[in-house]
Amino acid sequence: MKRALRLAIIPIALAGMILTFSCSDSEHRIPFGYAQAVINLNLPPETPDAQAGLIEKIRRFLVPDAIAQTAPAAFSSITVRVTGPDIALIEKSFAPYATISLGVPAGALRIFDVTAYVAPGDPSAALSFRGTASANCPAGATVSVPVVMGLNETKILLPDPGASGFENYRIIQMDDMTGAGYVVRAGADMEYPLNFRAWDIDFDARGRIYIAVNEWSALTNFQPKIIRLDSITSMSFETIVSYDETGFGTIAIDRARNLVYFARDNELFRCNTDGSNLTGPVTTAHGIATIIGLALGGGGKLFILGRDGVQAPGVYAYDFDAMSVSSPYTSSEFIVGSTGPEDIMVRGSSVYVANPEGADGYKIIELTTGLEFVAAYGSQNIEFPDTATGRFYGPRRFVAIRNDELIIIDDLYQGGYYDKLVSMTGMTGANWKTFPDTGDGQAYFRFFYSS
Repeated sequence: MKRALRLAIIPIALAGMILTFSCSDSEHRIPFGYAQAVINLNLPPETPDAQAGLIEKIRRFLVPDAIAQTAPAAFSSITVRVTGPDIALIEKSFAPYATISLGVPAGALRIFDVTAYVAPGDPSAALSFRGTASANCPAGATVSVPVVMGLNETKILLPDPGASGFENYRIIQMDDMTGAGYVVRAGADMEYPLNFRAWDIDFDARGRIYIAVNEWSALTNFQPKIIRLDSITSMSFETIVSYDETGFGTIAIDRARNLVYFARDNELFRCNTDGSNLTGPVTTAHGIATIIGLALGGGGKLFILGRDGVQAPGVYAYDFDAMSVSSPYTSSEFIVGSTGPEDIMVRGSSVYVANPEGADGYKIIELTTGLEFVAAYGSQNIEFPDTATGRFYGPRRFVAIRNDELIIIDDLYQGGYYDKLVSMTGMTGANWKTFPDTGDGQAYFRFFYSS
């Protein structure tokens, strides 16, 4: 990506290195009854320890030692929404190379909601970044509004290790469910030695890609890793964690606190997004014999999809610091044994479980974050291939961060390999889409499943 297309995003106090954005009403004279809001966009800090300190420095404008930050992607446009208890919604869009100096009605508690959209063709895994801030806006005043931006939505990034005997050892990125922007990257493309068996993927607040690699080599003593890529076109990877001879099966990132959680068997780990401050393995005990999936909820609440000592699946809320766990959500629709639910995702106040072995009507299960049942959806396919609304081969994993849809890896071996992506909004199958929309999907991927 050309450096000229990247934005420098830093606090306003750094003269000569400031990037701000402006609207068409950037007049020198402030209209009566209005205030002028100057919006500065900032990246989140790299480590949890820096979070409070950096934000406090930004708010006090005492940042002489701050370092210029490079934007994580080229942006095509920026949208600003301003709300308040006594004003109507103000919404305006701006080009990314102007100045946001926005006239707003004067008053207390103005909320600024800023979304920066990634330019088409940029290799970043992100679709958009978002940040919010509040400010009091006295009449006639010019008010600086620092906004710390973080990942909002992502493109569709898929682990595609391939079924046993038909290994792909690669990852795939698509812009959306049409398959636009389809990019394949094998381990060799990023100088990853041996078998690049990507098993789970998540993203940090800057849109960087974290991959749990579930492969090791006894021959060379090559250790499994948690790795990071800046984007899908990165020519090399950064090792966040390298451990002994057992691969990692699941990963989840607390984007607000810059923490990475990952697991194998019944051992849980945590570190900063740069790999520092590694804690673990923590044997979760509390009846969890195998950790299948991890997800982060609001306030950094960790959810674990796991199996107990008799291989009965359950969903647990886990406090890593206190090493305490809630009573699990269990269901007769969870198959006891090596099969059963395979992934978990949190979005807002909902927890979703991918349940490939569930009966008709229970392929995707929705819970509250208090682990109470809300709804379920999905039936078993009745033909091969089958892309009809509501029919799954076997929902294996949730992929991508979207605010309005669930995107699910769906695959099965039944005398042949059948793979597709499913997208839907809500738990009624609304806006059902598949990729591909016909066929067995083998021209695009062969995800996990083998006989």
